[in-house]
Amino acid sequence: MIDPAWTRLEHAMVDKATAKLEAARLAPGLEAPRTVAVIPMEGLACAEALYQALEPFAGLPAIAKPAHASGSVVMLRDLRSARQLEALFALSVMDYSLVLREMQYHGLCKQIIVEMLVDTASGQSPDDYKFHCVDGVPIVCQVDHSRFGSPWSRLLRLPDLEPFDPADGLAWPSTYRRPAPERIASMIRAARALSEPFQFVRVDLYDGSDCIFFGELTFSPAAALGIAPSAQGDHAVNPTHIAYSNAMMSALRGVASPASRTVSP
Repeated sequence: MIDPAWTRLEHAMVDKATAKLEAARLAPGLEAPRTVAVIPMEGLACAEALYQALEPFAGLPAIAKPAHASGSVVMLRDLRSARQLEALFALSVMDYSLVLREMQYHGLCKQIIVEMLVDTASGQSPDDYKFHCVDGVPIVCQVDHSRFGSPWSRLLRLPDLEPFDPADGLAWPSTYRRPAPERIASMIRAARALSEPFQFVRVDLYDGSDCIFFGELTFSPAAALGIAPSAQGDHAVNPTHIAYSNAMMSALRGVASPASRTVSP
């Protein structure tokens, strides 16, 4: 993570303004949320200036977020004032690589990307499936449900998306619906294709109403601080966290884990 020697492809994959193009090359046919605009931060001196740049998109079912950083997503259908953009502006003018020394972000152009929301059958935000992959093999998946409502996450095993740790103390929300087997298989194939060039990467895919969509690639999830959702907390060292860490480290050491043996090609 702190190594400055990141490849051109790795830089392109963490830049949200270019990642969709690279994803289309690695996984032809995979959809991506429609980009409405890319707004350079150069010349935008304050949140009010950013508001003026984003005001034409206010009311749309779309989001605005930094292309060169992670976090501070703004729902544009709810945009009413510059005050709502203060956190987004503050994050977007800084060198994100200096926050927690994630050097893959160093030198990226400071830009805001505006993209349309992914349609879902429920009308809510799409479930975000995060595949933790080693050498092109998805090892563990995390689902983030209701990201803009009452967020809920859980680690899932592959290929069936059953709980990775049945004793994690979590219960399925009544609003969660597991994808059909065909959709799960499509997500696993896409995760394989997108992760194949990299030793380790997390591949994020959205489960839309008609198909899956590319989300992003992350080389140091949670800045490598470790996230394993359980009733004991995301970051706490607990049996779920230890099981997740063991699965990933076994894969990185080249030891076949149960997950890597059972995932279908």
